[in-house]
Amino acid sequence: MYRRAFLGVSVSSLLTGCMWFRSAGDGYILIRNQKETTHTVDVTLIQQRSGETVLDESYRIDPDSQREIEDAFNGGVYEATVSLDDGRTETFELNVGRCPSIAFRVTIAPEELDLQQGTCD
Repeated sequence: MYRRAFLGVSVSSLLTGCMWFRSAGDGYILIRNQKETTHTVDVTLIQQRSGETVLDESYRIDPDSQREIEDAFNGGVYEATVSLDDGRTETFELNVGRCPSIAFRVTIAPEELDLQQGTCD
């Protein structure tokens, strides 16, 4: 009887730790402007599971520069929408999973808006 109770508490503790790890993260966004003009970039992240908007912000990015937004999202899967002030909009499925520090890279190139997910650090 005591062995079953111990095993139940042990398994419960392990699962709780795993759930905590999944929700604790410091995913970041790296926005790089490779054009010769300043752009305003709107970034929206919606967690697919809950439908919650976790980020809905605008960032001004100077020519030939970059900006890092730390602690932008936690674990899970997100629908990312990125819009530029010139009318271009792209969507991307950001699948973070349990990775605590993954990058979401937004590159404003002369002819395209490129969205990519980094690898787990």
